Amino acid sequence: WKIISQPNGKGRKIELFNLSTDSCELINEFRPQHPQVIRLRKILVEARKSIEMSVDGKDYPSKKVLQQPPRIFWTDLSEYQKFFPQWKNRPEYKSRLNKSK
Repeated sequence: WKIISQPNGKGRKIELFNLSTDSCELINEFRPQHPQVIRLRKILVEARKSIEMSVDGKDYPSKKVLQQPPRIFWTDLSEYQKFFPQWKNRPEYKSRLNKSK
């Protein structure tokens, strides 16, 4: 079973799919009292609580979250830049290296 809970203008849109019989997720079986909805909602609520505690640092021994380091993309690192001439025509790097100019 798979439950999807997404925010919409009025609250949340909830969908429920039986992946063993509907792997393409075409039939939404959501009903508020469906046993799988009840079971999966509990799991979802606990996961959200756990994530919230982690974001706030409450589940860490120090009770705080360290500041994230700045994001650095590999194309900005000098260690990689020396390889750019030989990588520039490779299909997996070509579009990225052309963007970084």
